[in-house]
Amino acid sequence: MERLAEFALGAGEMLLVSGAEMARVEDTVYRILRAGGWDSPEVFALPTGIFIAARDIKSVSAMHRVTEHRTDLRRFILINQLSREFCAGRKTLKEAEEELSRIREVRDYGFAVCLLGYALVCGFFAVMFGGGCPEAIAAGLVGLLLCAVLQALPKYAISDFIRMLLGGLTVGLSALLLQRFLWQPLHADPVVMGSIMPLVPGATLTTAIRDTINGDYAAGTARFAEAVVMAMAIATGVAMSMLLSL
Repeated sequence: MERLAEFALGAGEMLLVSGAEMARVEDTVYRILRAGGWDSPEVFALPTGIFIAARDIKSVSAMHRVTEHRTDLRRFILINQLSREFCAGRKTLKEAEEELSRIREVRDYGFAVCLLGYALVCGFFAVMFGGGCPEAIAAGLVGLLLCAVLQALPKYAISDFIRMLLGGLTVGLSALLLQRFLWQPLHADPVVMGSIMPLVPGATLTTAIRDTINGDYAAGTARFAEAVVMAMAIATGVAMSMLLSL
């Protein structure tokens, strides 16, 4: 029972960390527990934790605290596939536990791939917001710096608000410095708008709307508040860079 509960909570926690909505997390954990032999499992998920209990087994209850959040579609897909295979009986509990450990150890994309992704995304969005070739190149350079800063920040114990604020500050300062010292005809607005797009909490806002539509008002409100706070942090960082450049 304890192993099954730990496996179900681990799978649900990984889904929650990867950006899944509450209904998917609760349904996945519920199905795993039912497939493992629990007759009447109860599952309750919030953005900060998952709780499980069994009506027919009074001594069994457990929870996992969740403090990390990001968008990771690769782990999202792997956990969904694992839960389906376990529920269909194609994997034993031991095999599922081993697979969950392998998924947990899946490495993120390398630093070089992240640099390339940030540069391309920022450059494309700069063009989308009305910039030309110089603005796209400048946004790509800003994206490289932004990626380096964001990759370095996890080494320090700082909140997501400060991380987003420093990201916005990095974008604003670097774009304005490029305009002032390297290419004065450069239009800084498309560069800034394009370069902050990797920071925009679009996935969090979308998940908040889905949670609200599914009736999970507590989770929807919490995620909506998170998206608003992150947007405020980005805007504050960009505003600070403009004040510093005066």
